[in-house]
Amino acid sequence: MRSFRRAFLQSLVLVVLASAIGMGCASTSSIKNRMNRYRYRERIGRVTHLDFRNKSTEILQGRYHYTYERIRDNEGEYYIETFWQQRAPFDDEAEQGVEDVRTKIILTAFPVEFTDPSGLWMSRIECLNEVRLRGSNVWTRIPLTPSARRYFARIADDLRVEFQTGIRKY
Repeated sequence: MRSFRRAFLQSLVLVVLASAIGMGCASTSSIKNRMNRYRYRERIGRVTHLDFRNKSTEILQGRYHYTYERIRDNEGEYYIETFWQQRAPFDDEAEQGVEDVRTKIILTAFPVEFTDPSGLWMSRIECLNEVRLRGSNVWTRIPLTPSARRYFARIADDLRVEFQTGIRKY
C-alpha cells in the first residue's frame, strides 16, 4: 500500500512540475509573439562571408533600393543596417488610417564554422516598420499587416535564394 501511495505522489509531483514548465514556456512564447507583431524577424540561413556582403548589396540596394546607413564587419559579426526608406502604404495599412510608411532592414551574420576562414555564417533579417497615421506628424509602430509581412518575407526569400546559390562544398 505504501509503495502504491509513494508512486501516486511521485506521479502527481511530475504532472504538476510538467504543467508549471509548460505554462512558463507558453508565457515566454506569447511574449515573443507579441513582440514580433511589430517587427519581422527570420533566420535566412547559411552563407559565406563574401556572399553575405556582396549579395546583400545586390538585393537590398540593387533590387529594393535601400541605402546603407551602417556596416560593421569584424571577426564575430557582420552587420548591415539601412536608412529608413519611405514607401506607399499597402491597402491593409491604408484601411487602418496609415498615410505614410517607412521601413528599415537590419541584416546580421555570425560565423558557424570557426576552423575554416572561408567557412559558413548564419544570417538573419530584422525588418522594422513605422507609420504616420492620418492627421498625425508622429512616426509610430503598429502591428505588421499581412501585406507588410508578405513584403518582408519576399525580401528574406530573395536573400535566401541568392545566399543558397553561393554555397558550394568541394
